[in-house]
Amino acid sequence: HFIALGWKVVIATSRDSESKKLIKMGATFEQIKFHRGCFSIINDVFTYIKLLRIYQKWEPKCVHHFHAKPVILGSIAAKRALGDSVKIINTITGLGHAFIQKGLVSFISGFGYRVSLRYSLMNIFQNSDDLSLFIKKKWVTKKNSKLIIGSGVELNKFTFVNRVDRKNSIAVVMLGRLIKQKGTEEFVKVAKNIKQVFPNVSFFWAGESDFEHPDAVKHSTIENY
Repeated sequence: HFIALGWKVVIATSRDSESKKLIKMGATFEQIKFHRGCFSIINDVFTYIKLLRIYQKWEPKCVHHFHAKPVILGSIAAKRALGDSVKIINTITGLGHAFIQKGLVSFISGFGYRVSLRYSLMNIFQNSDDLSLFIKKKWVTKKNSKLIIGSGVELNKFTFVNRVDRKNSIAVVMLGRLIKQKGTEEFVKVAKNIKQVFPNVSFFWAGESDFEHPDAVKHSTIENY
């Protein structure tokens, strides 16, 4: 949409299938890698410096960050590099691994949000619980926050199927990445227990592996039951 309006669009992310699609559409690519999960002083400082240089190079009028570290590091870097000339938009896609861990990591993450989100023109949330928490913590205000219905599903890829052949069976599907905090282990345990009582129930996990995530399920296999 921005390209169609004549904007110069620069994406700062890792090189993967999704970024390649955006490059083909006309976006300019800047490669950067975020150390996911816990905080790493060395890696995060290098990432911050890289973001700072990208903003100084392109001098964007608007920046839009997604996920915890890009929001925190990117907002501070954009404000440092460009001051009031840049409009900062942040999308909070979830609380992330830091809040699951609690303790010092959670405290540092919360402090990062408190500092960085004060520079936002608008903060976008995908669920009401996260929005309520951020308002309660006074990291954002109702005035500079917006709740949307989520990222959505590609209907051309995931179409409706009329399963008339499954009249005597029940299918239970779980959607999510293969990481522990999504409930992979609990899902398997529940599936096994239910199958013992109701053998006509089938359980499916639909998702992708995420081995770079610190909470990844590395040595387990999710099977159909």
